Amino acid sequence: MRRVFRIRNILSALLVLLVLFAIADTAWFAYRLNNLCGPGDHIVRSETDAIETAKVRIFRAHYGSHGKPGYLDEKPALVDFSHTDNCCSVLRTRNIYGVIVWKVSLDGETIGEPKKRKVGVYIELSNCGAVFDDDSFILATPPK
Repeated sequence: MRRVFRIRNILSALLVLLVLFAIADTAWFAYRLNNLCGPGDHIVRSETDAIETAKVRIFRAHYGSHGKPGYLDEKPALVDFSHTDNCCSVLRTRNIYGVIVWKVSLDGETIGEPKKRKVGVYIELSNCGAVFDDDSFILATPPK
């Protein structure tokens, strides 16, 4: 009976240590993505800063094909976001792990192509401006 009690205490202590390790690992992950920026990165301080960072990093987003024959169907090389009235929107959130996520939407049009295309970009950035590749995309569709 005494050994069962000791084993139960040891297993309980190991379970508590495992939970504490998981909490510490999650906290370190959130701190690292929110505050420790890599070379060339900086902490995003405002919505304007998030928009400018997203404009520079749109080419890291996945390209979605429009599938219309007769039109260029590749990721645009140059995009101008100044010709649309409502070019940009930003939402700052925090995910379940505590990481600050900037969700940026941009609308513009291509430059230097024979036929202009409308470009829509949705990009998610960490607080340091790192792109979340799985949730970011760019779509360039021909005009109607």
